[in-house]
Amino acid sequence: MSPSKLVLIRDRMLSSYDVRGTFEREYSPIEGFPGLALRGAFGLALRKLVCTEDFDVDCKGCKNYRSCPYALIFEPSSMIKPDAEIARKGGREGVTRPFVIEVEKFKGTNVSFGVTLIGNALNYEHVVIMAILGMGFEGLGFDKKFGERRKFIVHSITRLDLVDGAKEQLYSEDKGYILRERAKRQIDLLAFFEERASSLLHHKPNELTLVFKTPTSIRSRGRTLTAPSLKYVIANLARRYSLLAHYFGIGRPMRVDEARAVIQAADDFSDLKACNVKSIVLRKASIRGETKVLGSFVLGSLVYKLKWAYVDDDLARKIMALLLLGKHIHVGNMTTAGCGKYELLIKL
Repeated sequence: MSPSKLVLIRDRMLSSYDVRGTFEREYSPIEGFPGLALRGAFGLALRKLVCTEDFDVDCKGCKNYRSCPYALIFEPSSMIKPDAEIARKGGREGVTRPFVIEVEKFKGTNVSFGVTLIGNALNYEHVVIMAILGMGFEGLGFDKKFGERRKFIVHSITRLDLVDGAKEQLYSEDKGYILRERAKRQIDLLAFFEERASSLLHHKPNELTLVFKTPTSIRSRGRTLTAPSLKYVIANLARRYSLLAHYFGIGRPMRVDEARAVIQAADDFSDLKACNVKSIVLRKASIRGETKVLGSFVLGSLVYKLKWAYVDDDLARKIMALLLLGKHIHVGNMTTAGCGKYELLIKL
């Protein structure tokens, strides 16, 4: 790999990294949902890269916990910011992780997937890039045919700034990795997406459709909702945004009364018009062949009819902003394995 070149660029708050490569041999297809294998390889490569302690040491009990890139990105809890207003249950509860996996199809020997970094996680972009390269050495899931993990070679990593649309290649086999230092400037992501929402709401769309592209689990009282009303979708996104804002600096967290008003407004001005989803059960297999059931998820589409007489412009704008942001940070459980990715369709 060629020496890294340092370039100063402005701050970024939401970036997606498109990874392209090839498997070292023609492995058997990955069983089940590939996002689970991707997340496992990413976490292992990241920890091996930065951890200075024995892997038997619990992260939250480690003296380096609050300064460790692995802990911040992969095992964050309210301990990373114990004075946060939203801290829960003694400060050791997990919080929304500042990354999601973007699952793409694996065909033949081709490898293609994405990683999206959110907020302060971008301070460690250079570490994440090296971990992505390390994922190839760790491999994706265990291939019983060859008795090894599916190893691959990364050919390129391209970054897309999801705020301003700037695109650039960060890594290639011939040029290596260009290390880029970022200037300290932040934006409020919810406010940014509210501006985008304003142009859409000007037309007062009749309905919107959520198409769940990867397995999605939005829960209520411990159970996955097969046909969640827009209220539950917005409640999940408001919670995710506020946690990310509190702990990873992506903007001003929503106040409790503000979040409740937005959730209630989503319930008041939308009716579930059509539901075309199927339920699936996700399972995770270990190297030893043991299988763990992760729960019920859904795939498919939900159509909501919108009733503009029941919502004011400010609340409608926040609802739409959360939906636009959610396209990038996903919704529901297991987003770090690529679950909860959706497409938003708006009918005028």
